[in-house]
Amino acid sequence: MQKHKKKGANPNIAQSQLLPRYIIELSRLSDHKWRQVIQSWARAGNCSTGAPHSTPKNVYDYMLARHRMTPRDVEELCKEAESTSMISLDRGNEKGYFWLPPMAKASKFIAILYPEIDLNGGSYRLRIEMVTIGSDSGMTVEKAIEYRFESPGPGSIHDYHHAQLTSVNSKDGVGAPNWLPDGIPCMPVPARNPITGLFAAILSLYGIDVFEEFLSMIDVPKDYRNEFMMFVRPSRNIRAFEVVCHG
Repeated sequence: MQKHKKKGANPNIAQSQLLPRYIIELSRLSDHKWRQVIQSWARAGNCSTGAPHSTPKNVYDYMLARHRMTPRDVEELCKEAESTSMISLDRGNEKGYFWLPPMAKASKFIAILYPEIDLNGGSYRLRIEMVTIGSDSGMTVEKAIEYRFESPGPGSIHDYHHAQLTSVNSKDGVGAPNWLPDGIPCMPVPARNPITGLFAAILSLYGIDVFEEFLSMIDVPKDYRNEFMMFVRPSRNIRAFEVVCHG
């Protein structure tokens, strides 16, 4: 009798199930951390300590004016992906902006995520816009620059998972200096699919501590965990991979 080899799980099916959950949990983490920041501003009055700009009220006003997406908004976005097989968000989204958690090092900047993920095909582009808010009004962006993490471009010189600068104007008309090249450097990232691409983007923005906190909120299958750790070997272990994630 001929033995049949056991077929492995379809990676695209796994991605289509896991990615929406991860995006939702990322929004919950962001919402939790922004609430903590706002509370610290309230306790400090107009003190600038720990605020992304010289006056917290400007950022808070901008947050209200630009309708920071709530986790429920993100859940609705991901629910729509069940029929379209796409998680997509652009600057014209009427529900608001997907704010990533507050930045610790580049604390004057707000990071905004615009994901474009094909859940079936496995291609992705994660655009991350970094903006600062004008000190005179919470309604205007003072400076903006954008990076993108994306899947390989077949047939192009960037046929590998990579991250690069995007010289593009923001909705508010402020963008990166036009002398900056947006095609180079095109840096390889430790990714093989949209899931590990998302991991690479979060780790690059926030470092190990916030990355661990995010991982503690999700369940990472062993295959994805091993895939990512093949490339990323930080000086100290990422504990969440070893303790919290189960495969």
